[in-house]
Amino acid sequence: MPTKEELEEKYLNKRLSTWELAKEYCVWQSTVRHWLIFYDIPRRSYKENKMPVSKGGTHTWGDKIAKSMIGNTNSKIGKDHWRWTGNSCGYGGKHSWMVRHFGSPNYCEHCRKSDKKSYDWANISGEYKRDKNDWLRLCKSCHKKYDRVNKLK
Repeated sequence: MPTKEELEEKYLNKRLSTWELAKEYCVWQSTVRHWLIFYDIPRRSYKENKMPVSKGGTHTWGDKIAKSMIGNTNSKIGKDHWRWTGNSCGYGGKHSWMVRHFGSPNYCEHCRKSDKKSYDWANISGEYKRDKNDWLRLCKSCHKKYDRVNKLK
């Protein structure tokens, strides 16, 4: 994340657009907008920006940024990301982390079925650790029973 002074220099003085800043820092344009809000830097109107548009009048920056980010080592994830909250993130955040790192479960470790509609990562300890050994793959009905018996959630 750039400093406030660096962002003010480029956005306000050099008049770079949020798209140009996103490309420079190899982040999404929405991330640059979040930085501007975070630093309380006033945003320019669309008329003041030099936003690239296609012939049909729709924005074309999304594909360009996505392509520029592929294989980019400057993209920060996990502990290096500026919005990382560690273990203080909520219930949903830790479940999402499990899916991102270990995939969606596709069978139930309790009833051993793999023909159900959906499966969940169920936490064993109630502490929601970022450790695969602290989680079970369960179908929805087994998950509900597990949480009720173990007084979780």
